[in-house]
Amino acid sequence: MILVAALAATLVLILLFYWGQRTNLKRAHRLAVLLETLTDPEEVEYLWLGGVLGFQARYRAPRRLKSRPLRITLLLLPRHSPLYLPIAWLRNRGDRLLLTLESGVRRRPPAVPSGLASHLHSVEHDGDTLTLDLQIPWRRVEPLLQETVQWLASCS
Repeated sequence: MILVAALAATLVLILLFYWGQRTNLKRAHRLAVLLETLTDPEEVEYLWLGGVLGFQARYRAPRRLKSRPLRITLLLLPRHSPLYLPIAWLRNRGDRLLLTLESGVRRRPPAVPSGLASHLHSVEHDGDTLTLDLQIPWRRVEPLLQETVQWLASCS
């Protein structure tokens, strides 16, 4: 009886691992395609973080951001780890996106629009760089990213 319960628990953990892995990969792909479409970069460089935890990207000369380099870091919840996922939820962690606009942001950025402000963890303006830390609402990620890219384009 104990063996059957252990096998059933193992099977559930394996299925949840594959569900979480697939979900994170789909979300990372969706976000990468959206950001490339919205910024129209000349050259793109990606680095996977653990295969399913997100990615780091560097967009060189995005046309819609006045050809300033953009660094992107996507950090996803550990959906592939069903034993740690409830702990991450209790800590109020969500999927996060860090956007860093480099070189050329010398003046203070304009006021953050209200649609963007509700998902914003922080905005850091440090010399020539501007960093946004966003929590991603997956149900309305496209309008949020459109508003974010428009706001970043106005920060010159």
